Amino acid sequence: MKIGLLKFIFAVGVALVFSACGSKMDESMQVDTFVENKVDEGEQIDTFIEDKIRSGGVGILSLTEEEFSREVGLRVIERRITFTITHLSDRDKMIKEIEAIMKEQNETYRIIKENRPGVMEVIAKTGSGALEGAMVGSFFPGIGQPVGAVIGGVGTLAYSLKDYIGDVFAKDTNWLISKSPDKSVLNVLFVKDQNN
Repeated sequence: MKIGLLKFIFAVGVALVFSACGSKMDESMQVDTFVENKVDEGEQIDTFIEDKIRSGGVGILSLTEEEFSREVGLRVIERRITFTITHLSDRDKMIKEIEAIMKEQNETYRIIKENRPGVMEVIAKTGSGALEGAMVGSFFPGIGQPVGAVIGGVGTLAYSLKDYIGDVFAKDTNWLISKSPDKSVLNVLFVKDQNN
């Protein structure tokens, strides 16, 4: 009876050991399969990117909003490829997605407008701002009108030049997220790392 009980306990012990080993092997196989799938997915994304660049014919990656995904964005930014996203339904939402990827990758970037005001437009806006400031200042007799004109002109000038002023302080920017006049298009440009 004791021998039967010992055989039973031994059989259960052996079964538990084999079960634990099998479980570890399963986990190991699952990890290997996960890594292989990630590698395959990365290769598929690279192939997709290369095919899109070749089909565009101009050497720039052009994607529609439907073709863009977080994984594609990560890979494109990692490979430092300039890209354009078209057919956008909500450009601001797409900018936030790209900003999140840039921050995750510790990339430096800046958002700019493609259609900046020209010199004549800046001068006209500054004159208009000075005139409006002078009109407001006229409510204060004496020095109010000239002070209002100066404040209005300088304030309008600074506001008109805000896109240009950003260029002066953006020496370490690697990427430009460029807002096209067409709200359904977004250009993301890799600019040479100015730290090197």
